[in-house]
Amino acid sequence: AFGTGEPSPDIFSACAEGGQMSVPKNLFGFQPAKTGKNYAGFIAYLTSKSGKSWKLKSNHREFIVTHLMQPLVKDMEYHVEMSVSLAENCEFAVGNISMLLTNDIQSFDPMAIELGFYKPQIRNNYEKILDQKQDWVRISGTYKAKGGEKVLSIGNFDSDKVTNYAKNKGGKNVFYDNMPEPKKVRPILSYYFVDDVIIRPMIPINLNSLDQPVVMKVPSKTLQADTFKTTYFGEIKKGEKIILRNIYFDFNETVLLPASYSELNELFDFLATSSAINIEIVGHTDNLGSSDYNMALSLERALAVSNYLTNRGIASNRINAVGKGSSQPIVANDGEAGRAKNRRVEFEIIEIKK
Repeated sequence: AFGTGEPSPDIFSACAEGGQMSVPKNLFGFQPAKTGKNYAGFIAYLTSKSGKSWKLKSNHREFIVTHLMQPLVKDMEYHVEMSVSLAENCEFAVGNISMLLTNDIQSFDPMAIELGFYKPQIRNNYEKILDQKQDWVRISGTYKAKGGEKVLSIGNFDSDKVTNYAKNKGGKNVFYDNMPEPKKVRPILSYYFVDDVIIRPMIPINLNSLDQPVVMKVPSKTLQADTFKTTYFGEIKKGEKIILRNIYFDFNETVLLPASYSELNELFDFLATSSAINIEIVGHTDNLGSSDYNMALSLERALAVSNYLTNRGIASNRINAVGKGSSQPIVANDGEAGRAKNRRVEFEIIEIKK
């Protein structure tokens, strides 16, 4: 990771034990990790009202750059996303944050930024200022690969002239409080945390030309057992609740996001090769909202999972979808981390036909 000047992006970790680069409290503010114990941070905008007392090149940026685990496949569609949060200790919020997929590592140059040389494929709506400091905001999109892309870069690829920015209410520049220069000529800053960067292949579904599921003949002694071994889910016992860990919906929505398809296809494969199994899909919510609303939301989400499987060819009489609302939490709903765990979709083997 690097920038157009000497500074470079940062890594924040709970292992820093309360230091300037710790999680959740650090030099730039307070923010728990969205997932796990770490996240990254970068300068999205840095400028000065004067080039005399504090020299600063225009279009100064920091970029988070990483190699993908494997190159993207030509013409395959991918779901790409990340979550960002504005740091408390900076003066400005911006709308221009994007993701750039390339075959090789880029050498980011202020002049190239000025000329609009870099063309990120996944972009936030620049009219929407990313000013959320308490919660994480997801930026996502679909990308059809040209083939061979193996580097992902994250940052503000637009020049200062076209960057859409706004005052960060209550924001304070952590670096320059003690600078000798007058406040009116000190550099001003926009800084963001980033977590949960995801690139997953999408599995397109054409409902008019679906292949019939392949049904494997399983010995009767296996079907009589109450335990099934799978590569993805491990051992599954009849009556055991299995949480689908990678099922995604927008807030208060019931439409599956493309990032869910990979895990749902694993469940489809399990059902397609174990035709004697019937399952129940159960949706759960946190305790925010009324009981009636949460019950309806949880049922609709369970139905979304069920419909995905039946649209791929699993018989509808093999799947029962129910909603439990907020009635069955697995942890306390006393914080966002707990509520996130309680918002879940599970499946359970309820019948094994002989």
